[in-house]
Amino acid sequence: MKILILQLARLGDLYQTWPTVNALRRFGHEVHILTRQNFKGAAEPLFGQGELKIFETREYLEPLLMNLSSAGVQTSADRLAQSMDALQNESYDLVVNLSFSTLSSWLTHELEMRAQEAGREIQIRGYTRHADGPLSIPDDVSAYFYAQVGIHRPNRVHLTRLFAMIAGVDLIDEDFTGPRFELGELDEEFQKLWNEIQSPGGQAPILVHIGASQDFKTLTPEGWEVVTRALSDGPAARTQRRVVLIGSAGEAPLAEALLSRMSDNETRSRIVSLAGRTSLIQLMALIERAAVLVGGDSSPLQLANLYAVPAVNLASEDVNHWETGALVEGGVVVALGLSAEAIAEHVDAILDGRATRAPWIRQAHGVLAMPPDDTGQAEMDFRWQLLKAIYMGGDFPPTSHGGELELRHALQQMRELAGVERQQLEALRDGRGAAKVSAALLDQVAEMTAALARVEGRVAEIERWWSTEKVRWAPASVRELIDRGLELNAQYEALLHQIQSVLHTHTAVDSDPLMDRVSGNSSRKENWNEDLNGSRNMIESEDRRGGHASSSSTQAPQKREIGHD
Repeated sequence: MKILILQLARLGDLYQTWPTVNALRRFGHEVHILTRQNFKGAAEPLFGQGELKIFETREYLEPLLMNLSSAGVQTSADRLAQSMDALQNESYDLVVNLSFSTLSSWLTHELEMRAQEAGREIQIRGYTRHADGPLSIPDDVSAYFYAQVGIHRPNRVHLTRLFAMIAGVDLIDEDFTGPRFELGELDEEFQKLWNEIQSPGGQAPILVHIGASQDFKTLTPEGWEVVTRALSDGPAARTQRRVVLIGSAGEAPLAEALLSRMSDNETRSRIVSLAGRTSLIQLMALIERAAVLVGGDSSPLQLANLYAVPAVNLASEDVNHWETGALVEGGVVVALGLSAEAIAEHVDAILDGRATRAPWIRQAHGVLAMPPDDTGQAEMDFRWQLLKAIYMGGDFPPTSHGGELELRHALQQMRELAGVERQQLEALRDGRGAAKVSAALLDQVAEMTAALARVEGRVAEIERWWSTEKVRWAPASVRELIDRGLELNAQYEALLHQIQSVLHTHTAVDSDPLMDRVSGNSSRKENWNEDLNGSRNMIESEDRRGGHASSSSTQAPQKREIGHD
């Protein structure tokens, strides 16, 4: 099979795509990749000349930006069309979009439409577009990504795993492998750099990545100075290793400033800066030979995962370390503000092959290790286990930390809102009532459910699953959309009923303090209920239904094949 992967996002995402590429090739597929010009150097070691496709953003947009007339627009359109012609001529059997962006969805859609016009069938995985323009999410794993992946969300499936699942392959340990470089194969400049950082005992260096794609992902200059000193006087001194600072050309002045403040000659002698002095290939060769990496969420960390180099991953609160953090066994994820002494202790423990005595957020247990359910963070553990139950067939969590009444109220209100949705969809199907009134009430249901999820975070994953499944609907007739809505509603109500059953919350709820918080005040809630009465759609309370799901809610929610139990 001939496969095109779209990876137009970030450099780190490109490196996290490598295991998927290795797995696809292991199954005998021919794999090409479309990436940005800025990432060409990073992709070249893994792809041959014919396999590497470059999306020339500047070339396509420059005529338009320089000349806003119709001529400029036409020139840009012609250049982009020529690029798409070249991709079309490759006759791909499968396009895997791992960029999750608006641009990539339109490029994928264009390839899909061109194949159809040529009478060819092409498989699509990842974001694309429906025939009438809206976003299309054809596969379940991409729907999971759309709904559940991101900062401050409970997803614990690493992006390397998600990318592979979207492509439809299972990873093995050997897939986490970067290109290997013999010193003799590299240019003389790198060999000089390597000789420069060699320690008297020939020990592999400790790499410190002092930068990141965004400032909040890394330490301040003062913080790196303290950490670098601690590493030089601690692990480096005890094991006769060099501390090697790595980073981009823009980070080279920071590295030089750190070195200039090292007054102790012995401390300074163990530190070398290669920031701004290595190409991407040289950086790969350097990380391949490292003993340990210290740094934030960045592309060197992703390379460390590929080269089996354990890392002390300094994690910001605004990064989901489960999705992009350290994987290699022996490594740890630690808080960005951890003391320099504790960071040095982690490095010492990795070099000694022993358990660390310093604090950590999580330990890395291998590139294919499944994340734990219990991390001591009660709410996030509950939400992760709930996520697994919805998508992966796991057991629904039986309890949560505190705030049980609020959780019960939220689930009860979601069930009542789901009942309103079902009634309105049935009215539309049967031709009863005013269509405009039903449409307005359906919009209110969506708005109120989203508001509940914002107030009670433990139900947010349920709401995002429900709303994302609606995004996935393809264009259809009104009757077909109503039938899809009723089918999803049945799954949704069954899901809520299952969760309530596990939490033992079948009893009726007499008051609704949570809904009052969502609505603003009790009078607003009364008005909302009056609107429902006026349309003959009073919400049925749980005690009227005898605590049982309605007959349309007997279908179990569909389980998504995300990861493994």
